[in-house]
Amino acid sequence: MSVRYEVCGPAEGRSFDHYARLTRRLLDAPTAMVSIIETHRQVLPGVVGLQEPYLSARETPLSHSLCQFVVEDRQPLIVPDARLVPRLAVRLEGSEIQVVAYAGWPLVDATGLVIGSLCAVDTVPRQWTDEELSLLEDLAMACSSELQQTHQVALDTEHLARTILATSKVAMAFYDTTERLVLANPLAEQAARAAGFRLDHPPYAGQHVRCSDNQTPVPAQEQVIPRALRGELSDHEVEWIGPPGNQRAMVASAQQVHRSDGSRWGTVIAAHDVTDLARSLQVKDDFIATLSHELRTPLTTLLGNIELLSDELEEADQQVPRLLARIEQSALDLRDRVIELLDTADRRRHLRLQSTDLSALVTEVASTFGRRVEQGRIVLSVDSGQSAWALVDLDKASRAIEHVMSNAVKYTAAGGAVDVTVRGLEDYVQVVVSDNGVGMANDEVDQAFDSFWRSDESRRQAVQGIGIGLTVVREIVEAHHGSVHLESQPGAGTVVTLTFPRNS
Repeated sequence: MSVRYEVCGPAEGRSFDHYARLTRRLLDAPTAMVSIIETHRQVLPGVVGLQEPYLSARETPLSHSLCQFVVEDRQPLIVPDARLVPRLAVRLEGSEIQVVAYAGWPLVDATGLVIGSLCAVDTVPRQWTDEELSLLEDLAMACSSELQQTHQVALDTEHLARTILATSKVAMAFYDTTERLVLANPLAEQAARAAGFRLDHPPYAGQHVRCSDNQTPVPAQEQVIPRALRGELSDHEVEWIGPPGNQRAMVASAQQVHRSDGSRWGTVIAAHDVTDLARSLQVKDDFIATLSHELRTPLTTLLGNIELLSDELEEADQQVPRLLARIEQSALDLRDRVIELLDTADRRRHLRLQSTDLSALVTEVASTFGRRVEQGRIVLSVDSGQSAWALVDLDKASRAIEHVMSNAVKYTAAGGAVDVTVRGLEDYVQVVVSDNGVGMANDEVDQAFDSFWRSDESRRQAVQGIGIGLTVVREIVEAHHGSVHLESQPGAGTVVTLTFPRNS
């Protein structure tokens, strides 16, 4: 792809103001400009005396330019009164820039091609003297030499940037503040083609783009490049690109780029191909989901039949119900482990949000702990207060709250207490679960949310679990754009606060 690279953009060219100032002073003209002519505009790397907004913008439309005639004719343009020259007068009609007398000398690149002019402009008719024109010629030659050096540095920098991008294993593209593509490497071009669009053609979005679930199409304005150019792209967002049967998973991020003077230059977008990783994770998720289903189904049947047998044999033989109770408890423990395995597969799924009263949900979850609380001789109290509505995934929020309550019950000794409080704030709803159990040391708190980590105390007490409960809790709450906070002290208990935004 051939992309035009600007040497003298508005900010980069301010060092050429000194040529404009010298021209104005030596020729005693109110306005002077170093002008570069491009396809659709006139860029002013050096300017003094021009009215706003062109002075700040450092560019004008070609309809406001006489310098383009210097480029077209490849020779100086010297006129005492441009209003009397038909082709110039036509150009000046309707222009907001007042030009009467004009003296412009060609600026040339290293090949001798005329690319612009150094010009002086007056608002009244005047005859330009030979001395003034000689000074203008000398200044134009010096300005051309500096432009050529600047252009060469820019070409070298561009070549280095293109070489680095071409050898990178990351798809990268850079857009300026006008949302025009400046640089892109082959990987970025390949990714764009797979998605069904071109990097240099708005709206920079294609028809072959799907969400991280590889099912839901992504609307054009919500795709990576449009969001990045609006400054809305978060780090490490996943999209699947490509037609069915030839799809790739890409993780994208974006960063605003600023010049040395602090002005914004544009946006760089980077995307990593993570197809192999995504597929391996999907295979693992599918395996765990299948395994969980295959284990949970017979367990459900087993537990149901144990309950029926317990009812039938309760009066016939007191020993049999006790044995069945032990079998039932083991089956329940095994079921909990299966549910934890299922969580590892389910935690990356999309949320199905609905308005939910978290006070009622907490009360409902707490009611399922009746037998466990009785067996452990623990007091479980719930202060749900008034209704506290939030937009959540009912199943996942319930699972997160259940995990935290379960941990509190597990690690609280007989005679202890677990208190659950629901706080309805203006923008958030908090679920606070506190206990006076064994607690944790600071280093254990730091690891509590790590996958498969289990505390020494849980091993000593042979507490059931595989160490992913709090990991799942954090991922569920953060998926709702909420947060989890844990405080704990050895022997003094633990407090876990789940914060859910009312509107996720």
